[in-house]
Amino acid sequence: MGLALVAWTAWLTPYNDSVLSNTFLAGTSFPMAAFGILVLLAVPLNALLHRVRAGIPPFSAAELITIWALMMVASGIPGSGLLRMMVPQAAGYRYGATPENKWEERLGPHLRPYMVVDDKEAATGFFTGVSDAPPIPWIPSDWSIANWNAIPWGAWLRPAMGYGVLTLGVFLGYICLASIVRRQWVERERYPYPLADLPMELALESERGRGIPALFRNGPFLATTILITGLHGYAGLCRLHPAFGGFRFALDLQSVFTEVPWRYLPGALKYWRIHPIGIGLTYAVPTDVLFSVWFMKVFIGLQEMVYGLRGDYGGEVAFGWDPAYQCYPQLAAYLALAGWILFTGRHHFRQVFRSAFVGTGMDDVDEPMPYRWAARGFLLAIGILMGWFLYSGVRFFVAATVVIVFFAIALGCSWLVCQAGQMVVAARTVPSDTLVGLFGKVWQPRYFGRQWWRIEMINAKELAVVPLFESPFSKDLREILMPSVANLTRAADVGVCRRALLGTGALALLVSVLVAAPQKVALGYEYAAATLPDRWGFGTAATLPFDWPAGFMVRDFPTNPTNILHFVTGAAFMVGCLVLRSRFLWFRLHPGGLCIAASFAGDVFWFTVFLGWLIKRALLFFGGASALKSARPVFYGMIVADAISWAIWMIVGLVVQDPARTYALMPL
Repeated sequence: MGLALVAWTAWLTPYNDSVLSNTFLAGTSFPMAAFGILVLLAVPLNALLHRVRAGIPPFSAAELITIWALMMVASGIPGSGLLRMMVPQAAGYRYGATPENKWEERLGPHLRPYMVVDDKEAATGFFTGVSDAPPIPWIPSDWSIANWNAIPWGAWLRPAMGYGVLTLGVFLGYICLASIVRRQWVERERYPYPLADLPMELALESERGRGIPALFRNGPFLATTILITGLHGYAGLCRLHPAFGGFRFALDLQSVFTEVPWRYLPGALKYWRIHPIGIGLTYAVPTDVLFSVWFMKVFIGLQEMVYGLRGDYGGEVAFGWDPAYQCYPQLAAYLALAGWILFTGRHHFRQVFRSAFVGTGMDDVDEPMPYRWAARGFLLAIGILMGWFLYSGVRFFVAATVVIVFFAIALGCSWLVCQAGQMVVAARTVPSDTLVGLFGKVWQPRYFGRQWWRIEMINAKELAVVPLFESPFSKDLREILMPSVANLTRAADVGVCRRALLGTGALALLVSVLVAAPQKVALGYEYAAATLPDRWGFGTAATLPFDWPAGFMVRDFPTNPTNILHFVTGAAFMVGCLVLRSRFLWFRLHPGGLCIAASFAGDVFWFTVFLGWLIKRALLFFGGASALKSARPVFYGMIVADAISWAIWMIVGLVVQDPARTYALMPL
């Protein structure tokens, strides 16, 4: 059933997200579809099976968590976790190349057939649509795949193989790295894994309560669920029929902050979004984490206001559109965080790799993978990615930097989900910015009036090739796989064989890719991708990996000491916070605040995090820990209400079939 539901979401997600602009089935590290299905199975269906006795046994906790985990780990594949940007960029080169942008002149000599769809007609048809061909004889004509014989699948074969190698390296690295860190994070450092708490509790309580968990008998929980579901219902009706009004879960203060200096505040501080599910998930997150996220966002916003008053953008980034004072401190913070994780877990990691190559016999019976496989698999993943880059003409030190920084950011993102309970993690920069953004296109330092060496940090071939990897895997990390794998390994504690669950999760990833990839390609030809409402996926993603490098090739980007200073400042802030927190109990500023605040996640969720922090602080101040514990059903009611509302409005969107009237609970 879990694999069948994975296939169903993989098939539906491209149409739901890209064609209808309906509320996302995933979109975060706490995917709506997976949790909504869990609630459906754990409560009404399990209660029915307990009472009807129709020969079908009720779902056990282990079965429920297996279904949830499989859906959760595979939910990002059709969206921002892989295909949202990968498929359009494969066709975008031939479709978007013009004499004016000079893509063919500057990028064409460096791109190979396994990187882009090389057939001009096939690439253009993806964005402009193709007419229907005679349906496939043995498939009913009303099925969406009946006209797939009009699609030039042959033109996609070599890009599918090229990107398949990259995907294999990335996903293998994620799975192995999550397996390696599990014991260190769960048993030694006692990370709370907040996003897995409620699913595990629902699964266990459904089994104990014969389909009616104790939570669903709680008055405050039911009242909160009904209230939030009703508000979502009204907001959805306002979206369907404007005559009902304009209610939304947000406070728009843009008309208030119009005078100097407040008009220079970023838009995120003038439009306060409220996500009930985000408030609910703050229950299991420490208040110091919540404070740090919203405080750092406000601090960065005030920085932007000061730069605006000075008429200064705040520094140039090589491969981004945000100012340098935001991007480079965040990039440094991720790298410093990864270094801290390796340092604090050095004894564990040393034992893991000794077990893999020396055979010290470290106990790994209860681990997701034998340590020998995990360590060797991670090194194999690095080798696959390095091999792809080297075969494509990228120099060794550039390829090594991109791969190492890529996995360092992934490790930091997973830490933010498992330790800090963040439902969305992202980075504003890409790994190659570690080289180019700091040292420029050519690094030629001078000391005492003499140039000692000259290093070309990135050449034309690398400018053409590296963005093809970074764009789908680094630019939009809201559904990154590694934190989901980590949550899967934690959720197995309800009584599932951890090793078997991870193996089935890998199978779920394969099922999702095989179902979603052809569906994503087919939608472009059927609906004309260039006309679809998902402008980030089919617009930005199709041009981003080519526009930037083509323009950057003819630009001068020298070594920038200010960018290096920003980088050093971010690293010092992260290390300082980590050291002070480990030494002094009174130091409450959490280092993850910078990583979250200076990103898409901070823009969208900072006010939600602020509300969660404010509610928890008020409860602790007036009633102590007992008051906070008593309020747990209220927090959980917000999460369940959003799941119920998601199901309702997703179905409404599928029925209405009008992107202008769909109601999206989560940010697109």
